[in-house]
Amino acid sequence: MAGCCGSFRLATLAVQAVLWAVFGLVFGALAARLLTPGPRGRRPAETVAA
Repeated sequence: MAGCCGSFRLATLAVQAVLWAVFGLVFGALAARLLTPGPRGRRPAETVAA
């Protein structure tokens, strides 16, 4: 039983690393999309004809 504790701890560390990496990539992509200037798919409400 002593041999399984080391692999379990390593597995939990790997899961945490993958989880935080995915969070970082998704947040980075959303932040870059939000902060980059330029045209977006929708027009602002002020320019829409009534």
